Amino acid sequence: MKNQKGFIQILLIGGVIVVLAALGYIFYSQKMGVKVPNYSLQQTQPSEAQIAPVQNSSDLDKISASLDAQDTTQIDSQLNQLNSASSGF
Repeated sequence: MKNQKGFIQILLIGGVIVVLAALGYIFYSQKMGVKVPNYSLQQTQPSEAQIAPVQNSSDLDKISASLDAQDTTQIDSQLNQLNSASSGF
């Protein structure tokens, strides 16, 4: 009987460890369960009829102006959202 003197304390400490591990797992799984929305860039492939060959420098200037006029703020805002969402990990 003298060997079983500290047996109940070991069981209590083991029970507390099991409860803390279960609570930690639940908290971790709920935190990881938060899904980050999938921000995909909507790009359309131009058809062959839309692509005109560059034959002289004025065509190149037109294409350059068209590229400069493209709105990149949407891509930047989506990248910023992804950056802020991933900073929580």
